[in-house]
Amino acid sequence: MMMDNPAEWNSLTQEQQQEKRQRFAEIEKKLKTTLQLANSSVKVLVALTGDGNIRKVFLRPEMVERVAVMLNYYLKQLVGPRCQELKVKNKEDYGWEPKNLLTDIMRAYLNLAKSDKFAAAIAIDHRSYSEAIFLSAIDKATRIRFLRPPEIQEFRSLLQEIQKTGKLEEMEAELFADAPDEFLDPIMSTLMQDPVTLPASGMVCDRPVIERHLLSDPTDPFNRKPLKAEHLIPNVELQERIRDYMNSKKAGAR
Repeated sequence: MMMDNPAEWNSLTQEQQQEKRQRFAEIEKKLKTTLQLANSSVKVLVALTGDGNIRKVFLRPEMVERVAVMLNYYLKQLVGPRCQELKVKNKEDYGWEPKNLLTDIMRAYLNLAKSDKFAAAIAIDHRSYSEAIFLSAIDKATRIRFLRPPEIQEFRSLLQEIQKTGKLEEMEAELFADAPDEFLDPIMSTLMQDPVTLPASGMVCDRPVIERHLLSDPTDPFNRKPLKAEHLIPNVELQERIRDYMNSKKAGAR
């Protein structure tokens, strides 16, 4: 902040100083509001994922990857290589509580870790997830003791499950590398598990992929016509051929 440098600050005119103060006050107000919203939103997420019935919504195929990516990103910011950049003077004045925020985020992970689908979703997030970041979170939780020992052990177990799932994903990616193009989702280029036909464009996509798209954009991505999840048509014949292909590849790898 320029005001911390007396020489530079005094070189400004009174009008410029007043402008800087007003701008600082605006940023300060916005920061307080943003942090308050962030803290309350994460607490709500912990509460919702702690409920067994509501948790199922976050673990749906079209949702679980988004949730995993979000949590991985937050964890990376809090304990990743650049976490020292988050230091804030007078943090209590702004509601910046990194320890409490990290505690809630780790507990959200633990709530969702009750499903193996979540570990798989974390493992395929190559942008924010890393073993080093999880180990850093475990180290902080152990040293500062903001999680109970059983919770820390659960987080270690989650990391082990992610590692195991990640290796399996890598093996399957190599095994199915020669999959025919018609078996691949046209948006993500991944092997489809539940192919569905989009009625307006006639394109075939993997159900989780297209439903994830529809969460933010209720249109067919290939022609922009309106589209709802209930309009998707299961492509049973293609699904059976994909399953036969996968079973054949797995049998040949034994």
